[in-house]
Amino acid sequence: MRLILVATIVLALAGCGDREKVVVYKQGDYQGKADAAPWNNATYNGDKAKWESDIRARNRMQDETRRIGS
Repeated sequence: MRLILVATIVLALAGCGDREKVVVYKQGDYQGKADAAPWNNATYNGDKAKWESDIRARNRMQDETRRIGS
C-alpha cells in the first residue's frame, strides 16, 4: 500500500517540473537554419542550369492542357 501511495505522489509531482516554452526572438536576426540553394545537392552538384531545366520540364509535364493533348 505504501508503494502505491509513493508512486502516486511521484507521478503527481512529475507534472510540476514543466517549464515554460517561450521563444525569445532578437529583432532583425534570423535564428533558423541557413537555407542552401536547391541545386546544391547530390543530384545536381551545383549545376544551376541543369536544375532549372529539370524544373521547367517538370512544370511542362504538370500542365493539364499539354498532358491531355489539346
